Amino acid sequence: MNARPTIVHAFRPARGWVPALVWVYAAGAAPASGAGESESGSDAVVIDRRSAVARASAQNPQVLAESADVLKAEAQLAQVDAAKHPEMNLTLGVVNSLAADNTDRDANGVQSRREAYGDFDFGQLRPGFVARLNVVQPLYTFGKISLRERAAEASGRAARAKTEITAADVAITVAELYESHLYAKELLLFVEDVKGVAGRSIQETQDRLDVGAFDVKKQDLLRLQFALGMAEVIENQAEAALAQTREGLRAYLAYAPGTQLELREDHLDPVSDAASVLEELIGLAREQRPELRALQQGIHAYEHLARAEHAGWFPNIFAMGFLSAAYTPDRDWIQSRYVVDPLGHFVAGALVGAQWKVQWDTASAKADEVESEAFRLRNLLAWAESGVPAEITRYHEDVHRARADIEQMKQTLPVTKEWVVRSTADFSAGFGDSREVTDAVQAYVTAKNAQLNAVYRLNLALAQLAKATGTLVNGPSFLYPGEPKAKP
Repeated sequence: MNARPTIVHAFRPARGWVPALVWVYAAGAAPASGAGESESGSDAVVIDRRSAVARASAQNPQVLAESADVLKAEAQLAQVDAAKHPEMNLTLGVVNSLAADNTDRDANGVQSRREAYGDFDFGQLRPGFVARLNVVQPLYTFGKISLRERAAEASGRAARAKTEITAADVAITVAELYESHLYAKELLLFVEDVKGVAGRSIQETQDRLDVGAFDVKKQDLLRLQFALGMAEVIENQAEAALAQTREGLRAYLAYAPGTQLELREDHLDPVSDAASVLEELIGLAREQRPELRALQQGIHAYEHLARAEHAGWFPNIFAMGFLSAAYTPDRDWIQSRYVVDPLGHFVAGALVGAQWKVQWDTASAKADEVESEAFRLRNLLAWAESGVPAEITRYHEDVHRARADIEQMKQTLPVTKEWVVRSTADFSAGFGDSREVTDAVQAYVTAKNAQLNAVYRLNLALAQLAKATGTLVNGPSFLYPGEPKAKP
């Protein structure tokens, strides 16, 4: 299970901000120049969404650790392949022996009447040198090797799919950090502008109070001071979020500590405007989703392995070549094809044979044990295939809702901004009180928050939809990070 970093949750788009943030754009003020932008040093690493996702899925230590299963599967496949080739068993040794020679010959051949240990003395001890070489080539094993080879191949494919799953999990966290960083940057731009306008409005109100102007009250100044204080609180949160998400990206992208990262984008914009059809996305998920491939290949691996265990009931047909030799000094060589002296001989030969190794019902029991794993994966696969349409529908609807919200805010945001401008103008002219201004400002802040939040939700939903369809890491990028935008 992958741990979700605390830094991801340190900054979240707020649903409700301070009721009266400040007199925003009261006089049509332009945003503060360069507000909220990080100054990139010459040694800073500039990243964009595409490079961030690609690097995270290739360089993150969690992904590299998961790829160890791929190496393990490759090693298992190599072991199975080695079992198809001849097995060589060579034994060399030195033993103690007694000097021996032929003492008699008659019509029956060579004989020796010297007792083995009757007249033993240490002067008769000699070193004996022995060697034995067996070479066994499997001819037919009733599937014990070929089925294990297929199981190892399927296991390797499952391990690669599991690596893709980990890469997608890492990539979705990187996407969340990336979008949160852009959200904080946009928020900092907004707050910097608000602070500038608020500061000027507070000074103007204070000057009018000092000369005793009848059209302003102390409450007007207090409302503005409260709004400025809350704006500074939000600014502190945004600055902390920038530092946290930047450091989180550095860690997830496996850059060395101290590396300065800068995002290529300056604004939080939708990553994709491409329309998508729900049924097509579900079909794409069934083809691309690594979780489905991992389960399918895992089932194949266990099924092949279970059949290989069942093959334990049958023998192994093999061919064997053997060579045995021994030599002891001061020991006569026996010139007979009927007798082999274990300490002085040279024998070579070959045979074709069958070998059984059966321990009651062990083969069936092992096969049932392996088949139980395949049973478990088959049920998990059934659940996954059933859940894919529901997951795709969830994120597809999130995308649809976020896009609808963005379109709505394109109409609402200018209206609330005009409301603020008219209310502040009336207040400055002495018509109405500050409550009309704060109501307008509250509406504008709410609308601005809704607009930023909708883009943020859209980009995250597109990233989740890409992960759910199996396209976030290795598939087409029309969902997230989106196709490269043409230069104007």
